[in-house]
Amino acid sequence: MLLAIAWTPSLVAPPHQLSRASLLRTAASAALTLPLGAKAVEAPPPFELGTRDAFAAFAAGDYTRAEQLWSRATEAYPDSALAHANLATLLIINASDKMTLGELPTGDALRRLERALVAIDRAEALGASAPRADQPVGRGADAVLLNSRGNALGLLQRWPEAQAAYTLAAGQV
Repeated sequence: MLLAIAWTPSLVAPPHQLSRASLLRTAASAALTLPLGAKAVEAPPPFELGTRDAFAAFAAGDYTRAEQLWSRATEAYPDSALAHANLATLLIINASDKMTLGELPTGDALRRLERALVAIDRAEALGASAPRADQPVGRGADAVLLNSRGNALGLLQRWPEAQAAYTLAAGQV
């Protein structure tokens, strides 16, 4: 919904020249542009404050809770490469707990690994693996993110792709 306030000369007049009537008209005009019952949307807290619980859950080994909190963080901070990268890590950890190694994942484990790859792609798109001017072409990617990609692909038994991700990650060290 597009919200707008009608421009009136009283909006640009110095405050000492505004009459009570013009102030009321301006307030009424602004009120009419908001739907009834609408509430102001608060901006999320700074990233460090908004993700404190997610970091704490991870540090405590509560990976299910950490996954939930990092998932919320990607919604609150959609342009944060770190939020997407951390979510991918938790999705991979929790997927591996739900599967038998050596067997193709199914169900919840498969969904988590697919979400992890999407989160990794998003983190890369947001600049987590942006090439650096002082590195040759193909260098500058985040080694941890590449390793996470290799882990997810390995659990999916997509061996050539996993090997390529691990090889790139090793080249970043």
